[in-house]
Amino acid sequence: MSLQPGDIFLTLETGDATSQPEGYVLEITPTLTIRAQTATGIFYGTRTVLQLLKQNLVIPGGTASDWPAYPERSLMVDMGRKYFSVEWLEQHIRELAYLKYNYFHFHLSDNYGFRPESEHHPEIASPQHYTKAEIRSLIELAHKYHITVVPEIDMPGHMDTILAAHPELQLTGLGGKRRGGDIDLAKEESYQLMRDILEEYIPLFPGPFWHIGADEYIMQDDYERYPQLLAFACEHYGPDAVIKDTYLGFVNWANEIVKAHGKITRAWNDGLYGGSAVKLADDIIYEHWYRSGLEPQAIVDLNLYILNSNADYLYYVLGNNNWRARPDGIYESFEHHIFHGPLAIGAFHPRNLGAKLHVWCDNPVLETEEEVAWGIAAPLRSLAQKNWGHSHSRLAMLTLPKS
Repeated sequence: MSLQPGDIFLTLETGDATSQPEGYVLEITPTLTIRAQTATGIFYGTRTVLQLLKQNLVIPGGTASDWPAYPERSLMVDMGRKYFSVEWLEQHIRELAYLKYNYFHFHLSDNYGFRPESEHHPEIASPQHYTKAEIRSLIELAHKYHITVVPEIDMPGHMDTILAAHPELQLTGLGGKRRGGDIDLAKEESYQLMRDILEEYIPLFPGPFWHIGADEYIMQDDYERYPQLLAFACEHYGPDAVIKDTYLGFVNWANEIVKAHGKITRAWNDGLYGGSAVKLADDIIYEHWYRSGLEPQAIVDLNLYILNSNADYLYYVLGNNNWRARPDGIYESFEHHIFHGPLAIGAFHPRNLGAKLHVWCDNPVLETEEEVAWGIAAPLRSLAQKNWGHSHSRLAMLTLPKS
């Protein structure tokens, strides 16, 4: 093939950085060539070219080999508490791709909303929701931009919207006091409802993961208020079981449903510990946001995968200056191997998947979606650099000698 000055040539081949699944080699002479092993590598090479052109319409000559430091580079948006328009989500799929992110975590349910349309349980969907056609369209757009959508429907806590339509399943303690958001894991009907939801939505998302949430389900010091959970644990797991076994049994139960669909379960780390009679499944990805339970080193020592979701650096909570991801803090102080606590593992540990920025909408009216977009723009860029870059400089444009 004869290339002319100014031509752009994209080619799939192996060798050098192209041995990395997302890596590429960029060669700038009078022509521009991007070589990669995969279409994804080619795509990221084109993102680099766009970024270089953004800085200057003249790109210096030379060769660069480039690949990401971490396999997962992600954004989570709390669509459960705050409805974000389809157009906003589409805009951020393109934004994430430009910044070389490859995962978009849809937190689809929480205290104030259940956002996917439901054919099996229409009573649980919020007035502002996404049709399945809209979700499929978003997934298709994400796929085009080499982004995997990770869906989450939070269980067995944060189920306020679902339980508003099924109040008989809300966890109720001594004296008849209801616990907001928590479903009663001692009732078989609770599992039937949750199975219906999982079976309806897991097939809607073609990606390899399903996030079950599993965070903040009652607190240890509240256990004595719910004797039915202890009775359930003893009945199903033996006389030595404790209340925490009921919760851990739920996690294993949900994990089996997820695996039956050929997917991998992800969950927040804060409750994934303890118990007496139930051994937690050993194939769940821990998304570590808070110092609770197993320490990160213990997680990777069990040969489990972990994602850094450090709440001190990577939480953007609407209107809350105490939980406000800041670009300087991420760029100058955040490290992937240091988790909330601070708790550390070895740098570039093979079981450390990467890091994720989180948009939490505890008070959804405090910011418009436009203000959220503005607020996360700089933190997204800082984390993009930390997720992609290495501790040493690999990507250096080499100036060609003058002829």
